Amino acid sequence: MSNYKKPFTDLVDSNGKPKIAPVQGYVQGIPWSLHLEAYDAYCKKWSRQEALIDLEGRGCRGGFSTGELDSFIPGWRDRVSEITALRAALNDAQGKLRRITVAVTGSRSVSFDEVIHCIDHLVEIDTDLFCKAYIEQQAKTEVQA
Repeated sequence: MSNYKKPFTDLVDSNGKPKIAPVQGYVQGIPWSLHLEAYDAYCKKWSRQEALIDLEGRGCRGGFSTGELDSFIPGWRDRVSEITALRAALNDAQGKLRRITVAVTGSRSVSFDEVIHCIDHLVEIDTDLFCKAYIEQQAKTEVQA
């Protein structure tokens, strides 16, 4: 990534959600990382125009157009679809990790490092025990639902 100053390099907003850049003609917008990639290509072709990456401050023309993105990042639509699918998979994995955490620790809240430590410890002791605990918790969750 180029040598942008914060907040332009932040890929998440102040709420921790993935930052989405507007696109003229594409209501969903694109991930900020692709927007910065398009901006790099724009700068190589034209020149720097910081207003294109300062959307909160100046909001220059509402982002790139779909035609510009086609030119600057061929295949950008496929990449947006892949990023969306990866985010969904990550959310699914985070949900599974939360369920594993409850199975291992009960309902108490723990840090990510504690979860990893618990998982490593269980794997060391007996992988079958870990799987059994997870399956039992899944069964309890389904009965409660």
